[in-house]
Amino acid sequence: IPETTRLFLRLRDAGRRGGISPEALHSPLSLTRHLDGVRHPGASAARQVVEGYLQDRYSGSHLTAEGIEAMRSALRKARNAFRKTPLS
Repeated sequence: IPETTRLFLRLRDAGRRGGISPEALHSPLSLTRHLDGVRHPGASAARQVVEGYLQDRYSGSHLTAEGIEAMRSALRKARNAFRKTPLS
């Protein structure tokens, strides 16, 4: 499994633990739309992870090491936001 996919799956798992509904976890974009819709403090960081995943997975160009590190950093921020502001 590519690292970008692992990071996205970790984001999804963190969201699930943070109370995000299963419907919102159905796709990467439904996750970001949901977080934006509820104005969750982790929305921006989650969007960075999702955008990195989608770019790497579907654009035909893979992320650089710096891009993957930026995803890791964004994942940490999103996880912290989910812990501090759970949706359940």
